[in-house]
Parts: sequence; C-alpha cells; structure tokens
Amino acid sequence: MQAITQTPDGWLWLSTPTGLYRFDGVNFERRDQVGGQALRSTIVLPLHTARDGGLWVGYRFGGVSVFKDGNAAHYGANEGFPGGAAHSFTTAPDGVLWATSARGLARLDRARNRWIQIGPESGFNPTQSVWQVLFDGAGTQWVSTSSAVYYRRAGDTRYRVASPANMELASLAAAPDGTVWISNGVNANYRLSQTAPVPGARPPKPELPGSGMWFDRQGTMWLASETHVERMLPDVFPDPRQRITPDQGLSGLNPQTFFEDRDGNIWIRTATGLDRFRRNRITPL
Repeated sequence: MQAITQTPDGWLWLSTPTGLYRFDGVNFERRDQVGGQALRSTIVLPLHTARDGGLWVGYRFGGVSVFKDGNAAHYGANEGFPGGAAHSFTTAPDGVLWATSARGLARLDRARNRWIQIGPESGFNPTQSVWQVLFDGAGTQWVSTSSAVYYRRAGDTRYRVASPANMELASLAAAPDGTVWISNGVNANYRLSQTAPVPGARPPKPELPGSGMWFDRQGTMWLASETHVERMLPDVFPDPRQRITPDQGLSGLNPQTFFEDRDGNIWIRTATGLDRFRRNRITPL
C-alpha cells in the first residue's frame, strides 16, 4: 500500500500497485471510480483528503485528480502540474494545497484553478525527485528531495538547504518539541538543522535507527524498521519502547505508510498486510 486517507463519510481509501481500494473496516473493495467519476488511471500513488472533503488522487504516470460531491477535476501539464509520478499532497496551515512529483514542487491556485510550480528563482532547485512537504509548528515549510531538504520560514519567499545534505533522504516528521526529522527510508533518522550544510562534509551519524518515523496526534513517536514497529513512550521507565514484530502478530516485514484516522486508530501497512493499533479499552486500577 502506497498511501491511506479517510474521507468525511468515514471510508478509508488505500492506494496499491493493483489499484485504488475502499475499506469500511471489514471489507476491501477495489474501485475504478469515485462518486461515479472514473479514475484517469488505476495505477495510483498519493492520496489526500482536503479540508473541503475532496479526495485527491495522484497517478504513477503523472497528473492528479480530485473527487468531490459526485464531480471530478483532473490536472496535468496543461494545468501546471509538474511532470513525472505524483508523490505527495499536503495542506498548509493557511489552507493552500501543495503537491510533489518526480519533477517538481507546486501549490494549487484555487482562484485560477491551476498549479503554480516553484522554480530556481525562489532558491528551490533540486536535481532529483521531490518527495514530501511538511509544515512544523512554527509554520516553516520543509521539502524533502532525494539528496537534500529545503526549508522556507513563515513569511519568507526563499528556500534554503538544511543540514544534513548530500545523502539519500526521504520522509519528514515533526516532533511536538519543534524538532524536524528526516529518514533515509532504510536504516537511519536524522535531526534537521537550519544551519547551512558544509560542502564535502561526511554524513553524520544517525541519531535513531529505523526506516521511518511518525508522530501521532498525542505527540507519541512511532519508529519503523525492517522487522518491527516501535512506539516510544517517554514516561515509561526504564525502557520507553513498545515493540511489535511478526512474532507478536505484525502482518509482515518492512512496515511503512503510517495513518491516524479520525477515531485515533493507527494504521500501518507492511509488505504483506495492514495493521491497526488502537488504545487498550481496559483501564488499570
């Protein structure tokens, strides 16, 4: 599974290499259309539910669509969307929708109903794929690319390169204390700094192992590795980590694709399944 989102009607939507699926908590249903409107392609990647309830779908072979109230709108190169495979969607604190693709970063201009690509004139000039956009608690925008992370402070118009850089990078995560983390997607997580990277510097030692990091709405850190998922509980002594592996029931190896639904359930996909984590309903006395 590439991505998971939830629409206001409660449905979970999941993108996979074999198509888009709708899930009611019990049954999966493969869908070639949404609200009676056909997908442009069944090979879908990112999913996102916008504030107005629209379901955004990105395609492996380029372009995106939005489905809402039985209507659909499609965006490609003619509407300003950057080329290559769509990678992610993010809604900014001001409500602007941002998207990344293999060839660029763009924001949606709703008044003109077209995408505005971010170019080198703003300081954003990656040479490889653009993966993810994240906004931290201070309103700073962070954008991960294959070899560097760019940031733009709230109210600023220019992007700068964060440290570390010149290494394989992938997914971003923002901690409640303001720390922004970057994962290489394999075995390392690094703290990001707004200090300019030193040219030719050696890659730093990772601060935490793992192939992915996320924070739920309670601020709890989740770590993924090739063989397990860990939930980090800072108020638990002596070991704050709760670990689950296939031996304890995890559906498979390589957990990724973290999603928290509106009821607080945590969904994580593995190479061979989908797992739900929820609060224990038993209260200790």
